[in-house]
Amino acid sequence: NDISIAGGGSPTLGGAAANLIDDYEEGTWTGALTPLASGSITMHATITTGSYTKVGNKVTITGTFNASSVSSPVGRLRITGLPFSAKTGTSGDAAVALRISGAVDATAVNAAIANAGGFIDFYPFNTTDDTYAAKIQADTSIEISVTYIT
Repeated sequence: NDISIAGGGSPTLGGAAANLIDDYEEGTWTGALTPLASGSITMHATITTGSYTKVGNKVTITGTFNASSVSSPVGRLRITGLPFSAKTGTSGDAAVALRISGAVDATAVNAAIANAGGFIDFYPFNTTDDTYAAKIQADTSIEISVTYIT
């Protein structure tokens, strides 16, 4: 099908209103690393902002986040502040690319966006252990790219 733009409006595939691309947005978001049981993670003031692109109901976020200091973080590790919440019923239905450096055992981690949530949870790979926050140290860096449905 052809793509057309009538009168400077939004692009339409094949001329049908049902195929109208009417929701496009770009912006930034501010993330935070949060231990869910106790303790705290303080972020570097200048390394907490990511970017996003939303097309229809699909959002792609990217970002790099650095811990400047930690105070006995315990429990599951969470990145909060996503620009949009995931759609209900989409738990685990996100494409996640992840790189962690400077953490204890940084190679064995999995990440998933929560069902109807605006956050990402981290888990040690192939386990149900919810103690990944304790692996974060000062100067741990997390780079992330996630695509999910809103």
